[in-house]
Amino acid sequence: MDRAQKKALQKCHLDLLDSLNPEDRVVDHLYSDGILSSDEKAKILLPALVKEKARELLDVVPRKGANAWESFISSLRESDGEAHVELAGKLETMLAQVQAGRSPRPDRQADNDGSGPSRPQYNVTSPDWLGVGGSGSSSSGGDGSQLSVRVNLDDNREVYKMSSQPRGLAYVINNKNFAPSSGMPKRNGTDVDMKALDKLWTSMGFEVHVLKDQGGGDMRYQLGRLAKLDHSGRDCVIVSILSHGVEGKLYGSDGDLVPVDELLDLFHNDVVHKSLVGKPKLFFLQACRGDYFDKGTDMADGEVQQSIEKKMLDDNADTTIDGKLQSIPSASDMFIGYATIPGFVSWRNSERGSWYVQCIIKTFKECAEKDHLVDMMVKVNQGVALEFEASGHNKQVPSPIVRLTKKLYFRPGYFQR
Repeated sequence: MDRAQKKALQKCHLDLLDSLNPEDRVVDHLYSDGILSSDEKAKILLPALVKEKARELLDVVPRKGANAWESFISSLRESDGEAHVELAGKLETMLAQVQAGRSPRPDRQADNDGSGPSRPQYNVTSPDWLGVGGSGSSSSGGDGSQLSVRVNLDDNREVYKMSSQPRGLAYVINNKNFAPSSGMPKRNGTDVDMKALDKLWTSMGFEVHVLKDQGGGDMRYQLGRLAKLDHSGRDCVIVSILSHGVEGKLYGSDGDLVPVDELLDLFHNDVVHKSLVGKPKLFFLQACRGDYFDKGTDMADGEVQQSIEKKMLDDNADTTIDGKLQSIPSASDMFIGYATIPGFVSWRNSERGSWYVQCIIKTFKECAEKDHLVDMMVKVNQGVALEFEASGHNKQVPSPIVRLTKKLYFRPGYFQR
């Protein structure tokens, strides 16, 4: 499938999960067209619940070739269910809108009671200095990526509003135990991180929800649901994920490898609930991103070396070796905090938790009243890089990705009155 087709599937994901029944000739059609292998067909039909079958199918189909889209649409239209025919129509309509560069959300708002104003029309414009001139339906590519949407901004365009009570929702996904078939070991020490983050986000004014041992499908569902919730009266969303990982993917407790980008895409401004558009969405990912070890480089600093020696205990790699209307980009207002750089392991102590979370807790407690998020994460980088070392002189440095467009101050204890 091409990117536009994948985007259309993503935007209709919840509708597909609700109404798609793979057993209703859909899988057989895809198999007869050569889209699915016999092993893939068996894997899709293995779960007991219809929704889990649908989730398996929606995980496989987007990764197939150029003929997958037409075969999938045809399988829906030729099945016996009227709901499938409606799904085919929704998908084709959504694809046309994505290709045209409009990309509205599907005609549903999960967990919204329908109150409040309707979603504003999308408005794509080019700044005067680009020489394009005027407003229109242009976008950077026909697949719906980097679309702009209209949002109301606060008067202070330098700082995100952070004064609601509660500040927002904070999800902590803690995958400690893994299915034997996954080959992943138990993540000893992760409960320390979980409890510390629960306490930290609560102290910052967030409503915390802890989710333990989530399979790949569970992670997709929970975060997809979070993105579609009505966030009116809340200023921010935080997602913390503690798990095993490889480059670009996180392990579910069932061994399912979930692409990080798939989870992040759920929170783009063009697909989230309208009440979350333009608000900061923060992700903290404690997981390995590969199996390389950073052996570090010696530096002449006695104090740093003394601090390092105190912390060289039983640290383990977190893997098997594993007011005004203005247009904004769809992928803006996000912060993604990776515990380590691409290709490298992330370290976790069985008694004290991961290096990364330890430094987040320490830094935020000391600095959240005066420093903004990016400045604090630079201090987290410094703490992990200089204050920790595992046996064998193994080092680590976090890798934050900043897509925020303003400064973010948590201002704990301050609420709007």
